[in-house]
Amino acid sequence: AKIPASLRWVRYLCPLKYAINLMAIVEFSYVKDSIDDCEKSLTKQECMQLHPGDYLREVLIKNQSMEWDQWTNYLAALLGLLVAFRIISTFLLWRKGKYVF
Repeated sequence: AKIPASLRWVRYLCPLKYAINLMAIVEFSYVKDSIDDCEKSLTKQECMQLHPGDYLREVLIKNQSMEWDQWTNYLAALLGLLVAFRIISTFLLWRKGKYVF
């Protein structure tokens, strides 16, 4: 990764990360369902031969540090950031507004 380790924490302050994770869960939920359905009746190796594209998509999604069952955390983080940024912006505007009049 070309981003320095000292700056990687900033991604957790970006609402876009959580929004993209939520959209990926919605968009690619069929991948998880397909893999789960196949692995109920067959072994993982047989499923990988039957649905190689789904396993590739799953690997690509996991490489983006997204977990299927974490959608509630992503939604909570998104709403939390919305509230936090609104409070910060309201405070800053109130403080700047004191000097206008």
